[in-house]
Amino acid sequence: MRIHLLFATCFCALLSLHSPNLFGQEDGKQKEDDKTAVKPFELTADEREQILDLFNASTEKVSPAGVLEVSYDFTKDDEALGDDWLPVPTSVFGKVGQSVRWSRAREASRAGFGNAIYFADKGQWFHQAVFEPDVRLDMEARSLVGGQRKDFFCAVFAWSKKLSRRVGSNLGSQLMRISGIKAAGAVGPAPAIVFQEPHHFGYQIKNGTFEVLSSGRAVTETKSSKFLKNLDSGQVGCVWSGKISMCVGSISIRGKLDLDWVGRKIPSVAERLKEYRKATDSK
Repeated sequence: MRIHLLFATCFCALLSLHSPNLFGQEDGKQKEDDKTAVKPFELTADEREQILDLFNASTEKVSPAGVLEVSYDFTKDDEALGDDWLPVPTSVFGKVGQSVRWSRAREASRAGFGNAIYFADKGQWFHQAVFEPDVRLDMEARSLVGGQRKDFFCAVFAWSKKLSRRVGSNLGSQLMRISGIKAAGAVGPAPAIVFQEPHHFGYQIKNGTFEVLSSGRAVTETKSSKFLKNLDSGQVGCVWSGKISMCVGSISIRGKLDLDWVGRKIPSVAERLKEYRKATDSK
């Protein structure tokens, strides 16, 4: 009996050398690591309310981590929904020849919408928010005319100085690099623009990859530096060119807001972010 007891005691001692967690040593180390680990920056409830006050969307919410979700139902009779975009769509009775305006009743009904944002000829249109390259955009569009060769209508992400770097999803069929409002490279077949044909399309950027989406499904993607050189925070929107007469009924966006942009809008965020980064750098 004594021999068995002595053997058990020696075995436990050896086991403690190889498995310190059995006696709480590993737990203690984990607790120390947890104390020194820097927690992710989070927005307060008041700051999140202030962020939502910046937008006039149909639906909107933002998480403590700064992930914004907004949707715009342009088929409703609410011109305030255009206020979050630049240029702000002109009224139905606005200046003739505007490339972005609210649709006239006949135009919207021909496209199958109660109302819509109308895009003509060529131009660009961007949401005011600035997102990290971790964002998704989905939209529904229908054309009032048949398109011609080289015409395009893209949901885009743009970054760099003056949003000069642009990558787009051409009606969910083709990945395009755009210079200004001109095509500068493409992957995949160019889509035919067909009268009244509905297009549910967009893109998603995640982990440095740009995915072209069609009806919520990825049809092509790229990580190429040719398309995504110096990928950084930027803005979402549309770029189009050619014989375009397009109605957009809805747009939804989900993305991680650039906190420096938020800080420029909300001083308390800028102050806390500065202190947070100082504390993080000192660790």
